[in-house]
Amino acid sequence: MSSEITMNGPVVFEMKVHLMNPDTEQRAVMTVGMGAGKYPTPQEIQERIERLQGEIEDHAPGYELMDRREFMADMMEEHSGHRVHVACPREWDEIAER
Repeated sequence: MSSEITMNGPVVFEMKVHLMNPDTEQRAVMTVGMGAGKYPTPQEIQERIERLQGEIEDHAPGYELMDRREFMADMMEEHSGHRVHVACPREWDEIAER
């Protein structure tokens, strides 16, 4: 095992994770650190989101990860100023399963 530290560049990576409170429909964005100096892999990002699902209640009680429809509506509002619902599966992996 090498003790060498991998540094890809002078960078700090963060994810902005979109949350929704299903009872109040209030939306929130949680910033999650992904480390410094090393590019996160898609697998590391997926694992962090999976761990986050179990941590949300501690940090944002009553909130949960947005589904695909909620997230797309948020993105449309952020970029156009209008909340538009687009036709898409609710679950993130429904398209990949086809």
